[in-house]
Amino acid sequence: METEDRPDITRACAGATPADILIGAGLPSVKAHYIVSTLMIQSVVALEEAVENGSIKALLGGTTNMDDHVLRFIRLGERVAPSTQITDQARAGVPLAYAAWVGRTVLSSLGNVPGRLSAAMAGQVRRQCEIVDSLDLVVSTENPADLAGTFPLPSVAVNAVASSDVLQINMLGMDIRVHLTTPRGFAGRLLDATGSACHGQLLAELASKRGLLLDRGVLTDSITGRQIRLEDEAQIYARLGLPFIPPEYRVGSSEIEEALAGILPRPVAHEDMQGDLHLHTDWSDGLDSVEDMVAEAIRRGCSYVAVSDHTAYHVAANGLSAEQLLAQWEAIDRLQRRYPSIVILKGAEVDILPDGTLDISDDILQRADIVMASVHRHSDMEPRALTRRLIRAMENPLVNVLAHPTGRSIGQSDYRVDVEELLCTAARLGVALEINCAPNRLDLDERLARRCDDLGIALAIGSDAHSVGEMDQFSLGVGVARRARCTSHSILNARSSQELRAWLDSHRNG
Repeated sequence: METEDRPDITRACAGATPADILIGAGLPSVKAHYIVSTLMIQSVVALEEAVENGSIKALLGGTTNMDDHVLRFIRLGERVAPSTQITDQARAGVPLAYAAWVGRTVLSSLGNVPGRLSAAMAGQVRRQCEIVDSLDLVVSTENPADLAGTFPLPSVAVNAVASSDVLQINMLGMDIRVHLTTPRGFAGRLLDATGSACHGQLLAELASKRGLLLDRGVLTDSITGRQIRLEDEAQIYARLGLPFIPPEYRVGSSEIEEALAGILPRPVAHEDMQGDLHLHTDWSDGLDSVEDMVAEAIRRGCSYVAVSDHTAYHVAANGLSAEQLLAQWEAIDRLQRRYPSIVILKGAEVDILPDGTLDISDDILQRADIVMASVHRHSDMEPRALTRRLIRAMENPLVNVLAHPTGRSIGQSDYRVDVEELLCTAARLGVALEINCAPNRLDLDERLARRCDDLGIALAIGSDAHSVGEMDQFSLGVGVARRARCTSHSILNARSSQELRAWLDSHRNG
C-alpha cells in the first residue's frame, strides 16, 4: 500500500485497504467497493485526497456525511460509527465482520513469533454475536509471561497493558483482551473466554456438583486438588456430563438444561454448506466477472452457485433489462460447459415494484433456474401497503426466495411491515426467505430465522457478494443460522445440487 509519503497514515492504517477504511467508517461493503473501484483509489493517501477534494461526496450525490468519519479513521486509527437512528435492539459496539477483521489483524502479527503457538478468536466473535462490544483472543505459548512483555503489537494499537496472563489492547476503537496461556491450558482458556459469564457460572456450578472445580477454564479435583489434563473443549464438557455445546449456544440461557436432557439440537455446520445462493457480477453492480466468481466458488469447494444480478428497476445498481438478462444466461450456459464440476444456477434478484408485481416479466423469469425477489426502492410505504406488496410478490409462483426480507440495516429501522404475516405467508406458499450475509444487513436476524425454523420455512443463505473477496461474508449467514439453532434440514444450501433443483422444481410446479 502506497503510504510511504505519509508515515502518520502508515501507522494508523497498517493492514487496512481503502475499502476496509470506508467499511470501518460505516459505509456498506458494496458502496465502499463501488467508491474504490469507480474512483480508482489504490492507497490510503489517495482515499484521503478523495475525501478532501469532494470526490466521494460528489459520487454519492452530495448527500453523504461520511467525510469526517473517514478522515478520523485514517488519522486516528479509530472506528467512528456514523450518526444513525438507533433502534431499541441496537447496542454499543461494532459489527461482527469488523470485529473479526480487527481480530485477524492482531493474530496476524504473531506470524514471526518463534516457538509453538496456537491462537484463536473467542468471546462474542466466536459466538457470532452480530454486535461486538469487546474482542477476546486466546494465545498459547510455552512462556506466556514472556510473550506478554514482547507481544508484537500491530502499529495501529494505541494503548496496551500487560499482566501475567492477559494483554489488554486498544486499537481501531476496540477494547481487546488477549488471554495468554500454555499449550496445556489452551482448551480450557478458550472455553472460558468464549462463553458468556452466565454460561461459565452454570458450568462452574455443574462442576461443583460433580466434585470438581472449574475456574478460568482450569478443571481440578476438589478433594485432591489435582488438575485434570484435557485436550480439547469436548473433553471438558464430557467431564461435566455434557455433550459438546457449540460456541454460538453458550449464552447462559437454557443450553445446559437442554444438553443434560439430550435435546440440544445440532446446528447446521459450515461443512454442511454446498453452495452460495446470492452472487452479483460485473453485469450489474459487482466488481468481478461471472467466471471469476465461479472459479472462486470452485476453489471454496462449492457444488453450486446462483448468479443473481439486479434487474432494471434498481437503476442505481445498473440493473439488467430482460434482454441483458437473457444474454447473461446464454453466457452462463457457455460457461457451464467449461466448468462441469459446479452447477451454475441462472438467476436474478428481481425488484418488487410498488404494486407487488416484478420488474421482469414471467415469460422471461420462467427460463431462470432460481428467482429471488426484493425491494430496493420506495420502501417507506405505509405498513399495510408494503406488507401487501411483498405478499403479492411471493404469490407469483416463479418467485423462489424473498431476499433480505425485512429490509434490515443494523442500527437503523427495518421496513415497516407486518413480519409475522410475511412469515406465515411464506410458510403457506412454500417460499424460502433469505439470510442475507451482507455485514450491515444480516437479514433475517437470528430471532426471525428461528421463527422461520419453527414454521417450517426454508432458509436460503446468500453472501450477497459483489466481488470475489466478499464471498467471505457467507460465513456470517451461517453464524446467524447457528445462533438461531437451525438444523441442516432448514437450510437450502445444505442440500445437494440435485436436491436443490428438485425443491426449485416442486415450488414452481406446485
